[in-house]
Amino acid sequence: MAGGNGTDQLEFNIENINLNLDLIGTQPPTIHGENGAISLKDAGNSYYYSRSRMKTSGTLKIGNTLEKVTGISWFDHQWGDFSVGRLTWDWFSLQLSDSIDLMIYQLRDKKTNEKILYTGTFNQNGNVEILSAEDFNVTPKKGWTSKKTNIVYPTEWDFEMPSKNIKITIKSRNESNEFDAKLTTYNIYWEGAVSVQGTHTGFGFIELYYMDGKKSELQ
Repeated sequence: MAGGNGTDQLEFNIENINLNLDLIGTQPPTIHGENGAISLKDAGNSYYYSRSRMKTSGTLKIGNTLEKVTGISWFDHQWGDFSVGRLTWDWFSLQLSDSIDLMIYQLRDKKTNEKILYTGTFNQNGNVEILSAEDFNVTPKKGWTSKKTNIVYPTEWDFEMPSKNIKITIKSRNESNEFDAKLTTYNIYWEGAVSVQGTHTGFGFIELYYMDGKKSELQ
């Protein structure tokens, strides 16, 4: 990974797969929270911004087959003095029709399951609004149970944002997306690509983290 200021280059080689990408930001970064700072209460404080629409082009080589690829990428940068080990969460990043980019994150205390911060950021053509919990409603609809951990992860959600006339269903493109990161962050997540249908169409990515053995909101 290399670059900065909205221009980046990515490359990876895994077995017989090679990917080379050039990314260029098409609008200013989206600043989350209060001027880019987010209070996580006892878990600490975080700085956070996104480049939610980066024009992407490059090549993908699988074995001896080389293909040119293009698309729109989402880049996040979060850092600070905080402990993810004190939190559980639902996190959504969505690229919707009508040039809408939507991030929603619902953070809870890991021990008590108490809501710490339910918020988000709405960006349409570079016009950014910070959202409160009263601005949207996210409801889990369908779950996938991990055979390894027995955690139930919601893989289909209903999302409503009345003030923007948004009513959509968010569906995982692959349910079996549990990711074991115990060697790095000491956590096990569910994270993966999603598709969007309803008043708006689009694509996105969600990340879910619940305690080992803890049931999601579906149970």
